[in-house]
Amino acid sequence: MPAIEPNNIDLESMEAIMAAIANELKGLAWLFCNVLKPSLEQTVTNPDDINQIKEQISLLKSILCGYTVKEKAIADIIKAIAKKEAADLGMSPFDVCKCLECKK
Repeated sequence: MPAIEPNNIDLESMEAIMAAIANELKGLAWLFCNVLKPSLEQTVTNPDDINQIKEQISLLKSILCGYTVKEKAIADIIKAIAKKEAADLGMSPFDVCKCLECKK
């Protein structure tokens, strides 16, 4: 497949993707602080009940694991954008990869 000549549309697309990711992260932070955290706080009605505390910890672990997977996906998108922009500027994406200390 031949290389595609870079243009402003590509750069605008990358900027739009980054702006969307930033908005998504703001939404996830809002969701955690305003919905999930208060729900978790209501899980324990009796601090002496070990089962309630275990349930709260389990729910928090599940939520944080989900957020971790999402953050990894976002990091991969940002790395891909950095590599594409480097290629558009005539730099080797592998050099960018070395700077980011990734193996892909």
